[in-house]
Amino acid sequence: MNKILISLLVIGVVGGIVAGVTTAYFSDTETSVGNTFTAGTLDLKIDNTSYLNGEPSNSTTWTLRDIDNELFFSFGDLKPGDEGEDTISLHVFGNDAWACFDITVTATLENGCLEPEIEYGDEDCEEDEGELQEELQFVFWADDGDNVLEIEENVFFGPLFLNEFDGQLITLADASGNVLEESGPLVGSKDYFIGKAWCFGTLTIVPLPQDGSGQSGPDVIGSGVVCDGTSGTNLTQSDGIEATLSFSAIQSESNADFLCSEMNPPSSN
Repeated sequence: MNKILISLLVIGVVGGIVAGVTTAYFSDTETSVGNTFTAGTLDLKIDNTSYLNGEPSNSTTWTLRDIDNELFFSFGDLKPGDEGEDTISLHVFGNDAWACFDITVTATLENGCLEPEIEYGDEDCEEDEGELQEELQFVFWADDGDNVLEIEENVFFGPLFLNEFDGQLITLADASGNVLEESGPLVGSKDYFIGKAWCFGTLTIVPLPQDGSGQSGPDVIGSGVVCDGTSGTNLTQSDGIEATLSFSAIQSESNADFLCSEMNPPSSN
């Protein structure tokens, strides 16, 4: 009996000694604090410098901003031979982007049918059956910012009558090419300039010598184009046009194969 008690006591003492053993371990901890995700930005802003018959048009000129009721066209009492020129400046802030452009005619107003129109053959005179869009020609080019079409500047669209390209999406930069520079998307925070001229009549391209000055304002009336109004007819008297102009910028990263032709034109509403 005493042996059993002594044995149990020994076991209890040994167990107590084992339970009290302290062991050291090698260790290392790496901690990363403040991890965040922040979405990037893409913000397209536009400014416009406009001329009508070689004179500044204040009503269609504005400084860099998001478009909010600004107009590229706001002209009344047009006559054959009238012409205009705009230099549109595009600025993509944040990420590089593809860019597309669209003009959609939303109304072709007849505004009544005058005697000269009827005599010329306009007999229907439906309210939304005006013909002015058939006598306004447009041309677009990659400008250097001086409001003048000059030699070696890329004419990328036109001359065409408005009804010939109504609703078309015009590619500025996508996976198929870039009309404003050699290739690739529009670079964030870089300035890009689009020259646009229109003519009530027949528009002919006559580029001027490159002056490299970068000065704003046409060197001569016409800004590198010639407008001949002799083709105008009485069919367009009192007619009007309403149109929507839309610029779209689409992030190029992760959209390497994007094509403007795959986009839907903006609604006419």
